[in-house]
Parts: sequence; structure tokens; C-alpha cells
Amino acid sequence: MARAAEKAYRTVRERILRGDYPAALRITEQEIADATGVSRTPVREALRRLQAEGFVTVIANQGAIVTEWSANDTDDVFELRALLEPYGAARAALRITPEGVEELRRLAQSQYEECERRADGFIERIGDLNSQFHRLIQSHSGNGLLSTLLPDLIELPFLTSRRST
Repeated sequence: MARAAEKAYRTVRERILRGDYPAALRITEQEIADATGVSRTPVREALRRLQAEGFVTVIANQGAIVTEWSANDTDDVFELRALLEPYGAARAALRITPEGVEELRRLAQSQYEECERRADGFIERIGDLNSQFHRLIQSHSGNGLLSTLLPDLIELPFLTSRRST
């Protein structure tokens, strides 16, 4: 069941981040189960996780509502990132391998190239590359908790910016 819950979680999370599930949209367990091909039990587990991460609000017997983010919410996220990311980067600088540095360079170059090309879908690709870049830095920090918590803070501003367009 853990793989089924992970599948439901990833599917809903990706759809929220892409804007397929916009703010205030009500989604039901059955809709998610149908979309992912899993039963409703792992969907419930996925929704609990998404609620804990701030992506949805689960309402008993009604499904989940995609979270609406205000400008103040976004400001709060950036303030937290400003406090936590330098800490993780400083730790990573002491621990990163040469291969890790090379991977960071590759990701930064890919982001630059996407900005230059500006082909259809480049904003989403840059967001994905940015997420990978920051996750890699945090993974080299040696702080597992930081590596677990920061990805959501990194991706949430993209979620709010996509909703305002």
C-alpha cells in the first residue's frame, strides 16, 4: 500500500504544482483514485500527507480543497528560506563531493539555457531544475531533517506564482 499512497501523493502534488489543480478546487478521493488507479485507502494517506505539507485542506466526507496562498503566505515562505537555505548551503560547502559540485554546475547551466531558449514550457522546466539544484545542495548538507523540510519551501513559491498568472 505504501507504493500506492506514494503514487497518489506524487500525482496530486505534481498536478497542484503544475496548476492543473488550481487554488480552491475541490478534489475527491474517488477522483484521485480513478486518476491514479489506486484504491481510496492510499488516497486518504496521500491527502493526509499533502495536508501536513500545506497543499490541501481535507474536509471530512467532502474531499480536499487545494490551498489558496496569499501574498503574506508567500512572504513567510521566503523568510523561512532566507533563514534555512544559507545554513544548509554552508554545511554543504564543507561536505560536497567534486561530483556534487559538477552536478550543481550542470543544473545551473541547464537553467541558464532554458532561460535563453524560452521554448514552450520553459517556466516549468526551470522550476524543476531549480528544485533539483536546491535539493542537491541540501542533500550534501548532512542534515536529513533540513533535506526533508526545505523542498516544500522551495516549491511553494512556484505554486503561488503559477496561480497568479
